[in-house]
Amino acid sequence: MNPTSQPDPIRIGVCGLGYGLEHISRLLSSPSSAFVRVEAICDSRADRLRMASSRLGITAYSDLSSMMAGAPIEAVALFTGPSGRARLIREVIHAGKHVMTTKPFELDAREGLEVLEEARRIGRVVFINSPAPVLGQDIQVIRSWRDKHSLGRLIFSLCDCWYSSWEKADGTWYDDPKLCPAAPIFRIGIYGINDILSIADDELAELQVLQSRVRTGRPTPDVAQLSLRFSGGSMATVRASWCCDPVRDNQASEFVFERGVIRRTYSTPYHWTATQTVLKLEAVDAQGKIFEDTAVVSNQYTNSAYRWDLFHAAVRGTLTEPIFPPERLVGGIRVIEIMKKALENGGVWRSEP
Repeated sequence: MNPTSQPDPIRIGVCGLGYGLEHISRLLSSPSSAFVRVEAICDSRADRLRMASSRLGITAYSDLSSMMAGAPIEAVALFTGPSGRARLIREVIHAGKHVMTTKPFELDAREGLEVLEEARRIGRVVFINSPAPVLGQDIQVIRSWRDKHSLGRLIFSLCDCWYSSWEKADGTWYDDPKLCPAAPIFRIGIYGINDILSIADDELAELQVLQSRVRTGRPTPDVAQLSLRFSGGSMATVRASWCCDPVRDNQASEFVFERGVIRRTYSTPYHWTATQTVLKLEAVDAQGKIFEDTAVVSNQYTNSAYRWDLFHAAVRGTLTEPIFPPERLVGGIRVIEIMKKALENGGVWRSEP
C-alpha cells in the first residue's frame, strides 16, 4: 500500500500525552502521517496538556468525553495506562469512534477480549501495535523460511528489550506492582511475548519469572527475565531492562530451530533512527551443507508496528486482508496474567496435568 495514494486521512484525537505525545510526534514526521490528521489532544494532567498543545499547536481538551463531543474526529489514539483501558475503549466505540491503542493492551484478558468482540459486533475498528492486527512482515519471513527450508521444530526463542534510562517515582501506574507486574516484562517485554506466540505452535506448559531493582527510583523493578516452556518442548526467554547500554530493543531476537537459526535486529545500532529490520538465516540443507539467507523489512510493517495503513483501510472499508480474531489478540495478556500468578507463588507457574 502506497501512503501517498491515500487522499482521505482519518481525523483522530489523541488521549494520553505521556508516551502518546512521543508517539504522535514521531508519527507526524513519518510516512504513516499520510493516513491520519491529528485534530485534537486530551489529558487529565494540565501540565502535559499545556506542553503538548504548545508543541503541536492542536486544540486541547481536559478529558476524553469532551474531546469526542467537541472535536471533529473519527477515531481516538488511546495512550492511557493499561489498567481499565477496555472501559475507555468501550466509551470510545459507543461514541461512534474507532480506536488505535498501544501495548500493553490491558491487564485483564477477559475484559480485553470482551471489548474487542463488542467492537466487532457494532462495526468499530480497534487496533493494537503489539500484536499487530495481521502478522508482521518480519514474522512472515520467519515462518516462510521455516516452511521453505524445512527447519523443523522451534527449539529456543530469545527476545531482548534493552535500553538505558534513569526513572523516578511519580505516583503513576508504573510505580504500582499490581498495575505493572514485573515491570520490564509488562511494559516492553510484551513485544517479545507476542512475537514468540506468533511462532510457537503449542500451548504454554510452564512459566518462570525473575525480577530485580538495580538503579530505578521506582518501587517496581527495572530488570526482569521471563522463561516459557511449551507443551511440545520448545522454550523461550524474554529479557527486559532499562539499565543497559548500548541500546537494544524488541527486534534483537533469535529463533533456533532443529536445522537452522534466524536472528533479527535493526538495520542500525540505534533503534530510533533505524528504518528497517534485518533477518538473517543460517541453516543446514538435506545434504548437510550450511547456507545463509537475508531479508530486510521496513519497520512500518513489523509485528510491533502501529499499522496506520491497515487502520486507514479498515476504517474506510477497503481492507482486503483478514485481521486476527480477538482471542488471538489477547494471547500476550493471558501470559501476563499467568506471570502475575507466578509472582505470587515463588515466580513459577505450571499447567495442571
